[in-house]
This record gives sequence, structure tokens and C-alpha cells, in this order.
Amino acid sequence: MFQISNIPPGRVSILKIQKGVGMRISWLASAGLIVISCLTSTSMGGNVKQLSKANLGKAREFIMKQGRPLEQALYRLRFEGGSADAVRAALQDYQNPDGGFGKALEPDLRSPESSVLATLRAFQALTAVKTPPDHPMIKKAMVYLASTFDESKGVWRIIPPAAGKYPHAPWWNQEQLEQAFGGFQVLPRAELLGYLFLFDPPSFPMDRRLNLVKAVAESLENVSDAQAGLAVDSCARLYETGRVPAEYSNRIYRKLVQLVPRAVEQDPEKWKQYCLKPAWLVRTPESPFLPVIASAVERNLDYEIDNQSEDGSWLPNWNWYGAFPEAWPAAEKEWRSVLTIQTLETLQAFGRVER
Repeated sequence: MFQISNIPPGRVSILKIQKGVGMRISWLASAGLIVISCLTSTSMGGNVKQLSKANLGKAREFIMKQGRPLEQALYRLRFEGGSADAVRAALQDYQNPDGGFGKALEPDLRSPESSVLATLRAFQALTAVKTPPDHPMIKKAMVYLASTFDESKGVWRIIPPAAGKYPHAPWWNQEQLEQAFGGFQVLPRAELLGYLFLFDPPSFPMDRRLNLVKAVAESLENVSDAQAGLAVDSCARLYETGRVPAEYSNRIYRKLVQLVPRAVEQDPEKWKQYCLKPAWLVRTPESPFLPVIASAVERNLDYEIDNQSEDGSWLPNWNWYGAFPEAWPAAEKEWRSVLTIQTLETLQAFGRVER
């Protein structure tokens, strides 16, 4: 008999049944679910596919010769004992006087002006290197969030109208942008709320945050299939902060457990076209969503190892479909830098980089 009640919520317990075969039993208490999935010897640390030292070297060479200073600093931090301060210094070049971030930090948006979209990317990097709430970059970014918040609608517009003057991916066209992104009710609001809970700025006190997270939970319940992928990623980042009160985090988690198998593409044949790949959502073994799509994550990690480019990079599975052809090559190169360090970080987290 399995002691299911002894497994912490959202955690994973692996029981070895026989040599090379096991069972992953996960109690998703807040979702009211028990997930049981079979594990092969690969999942349990057996003959697991790994990125070779030679291919890690190729990835390093690409980042150091063709990547942006930000990804170079991240590589040094993750693999060579570099400093978090160096990452923050590289990121500071993208911060504008208004506190927001721009200057093509988000490669698909070439505007030098600040946007909530680029500021999200900055927060992802700042939290990854454990930047404290009182750091000047955080405090300035919070000023920007306060100044761009739409009080009447309770949302942030993901990119400003002025961004349309600069090259950008076609999905960032201003025409029908609000409709395409569901009125910004989930993206970018959910992920931004995660950073508000993490950094606790005085401009967004707890009662204000609670009103917003309640609205996010309600919006998530009604999210369309077309917007599910974006909603899942944004809300997962909110949930993973661990700072949202249980009344709302449990509600969000229950819905995410339902949405993740539909929103994440689990068919390897479709990973070459734009989609939310399993390892883009489940970035570490500690992810509370690993039990939901465990086998797909394992396949995706194998896939990424097998599909590294000859130059050592990983390629985006999208393009601008003919829009701004003069600007796409620079954006594509920057995305290769971004995706290469992200893929390396995920492979490293899962023990998939040869030592």
C-alpha cells in the first residue's frame, strides 16, 4: 500500500518497482488529483541521453562569439562560476530612464522604448539571479509598472502603441492587439503579479494585489483554447513564486493542471513549428507541473539534445513570416542566443549535461 498522504503537495515521489522501471506518484493536493506515471531507467538516472562536453563547448563558442553580453554573462554564471552582478550589469543596458526595459531585450520587439513585454523578460532574468527587492533596478522597474497600470481596466498593456513604429513580429501589430491577448486579463497581468508578490512594492500593497490575483483566477477559468498556451506560461510563473495566498494559488493550480496537457504540445513531430514545448514550461525537476507531463518533458529533453545546430545554437521554431525582412536576421540571431542559454540551463537542471 502506498502512503499517498505522506507526499507533500506538488512534490514527486519515485518508487522503484523493479530494475529500470519505476512509478512516479504525485499528490497534487491543491488540485485534488493523484498523478501516476511510469518511469523508465532514463527517467530514474539510468542510461540517460546527455549533451556531450564537445557539444557544450560548441554552445559556449556560439554564445561567446555571436551571443549578446546578457547571455554571455548568464553562461559564465551557470557554467563557469561567474557573478550575478555581471548579469545585472548586462541587463542594465536595456533599462530606460522611466524604469522600464526596451532596446530589443525582447528580440521580437525592436523598439528602444520601454514595454511591459521587455520588462517581463528583465524580471525573469533578475529573479533567476536572486536580485533583492531593494536593488535599484527592481525599484525603478516597479515605478514603471505603477505608471503603466490601467486603473480603469485593472491591466497592463503588453506593448505601447509607439512600439508599432519599429520592426516587430506580426503578432505584436497594434491592430486588434487587445482582442488577440484577451484584453491582457491573464498575459501579462498574471506573471507581473508574481513579481509584485515577490518584491512587495509599496505602490501595490497586499489588498491591491489580492484584488488583481482574484481577477486573474477568474479570467483563467474562462480562457480560450487559442490563448491557453500564453495563459499557462504566465500563470505558471505566478504560481511558482510560492507567494500567492492559498485561496487563490490553489484555484489557479487546479485550472493549470487541467490546461497544461492541452496547452503544451507533446507531439515531437510538431516541435519544429511554433508551440509551447514541454521543457519551456517545466524548466527544472522541481516544477510543480512536471508530474502532469513527465514523459513529454523527458522526450523533449532528448529532442533538444538531438536538435542542436551545427554552430552550437538552438533555433527558434518561429519566424516573422516575411514582416520586416531587414530586421528579422538580427532578431533571429538574438533569439538563438536566448534559446541556447535557456536550453543549456534546462538540460543542466535535469542532469542532462555531461560532466
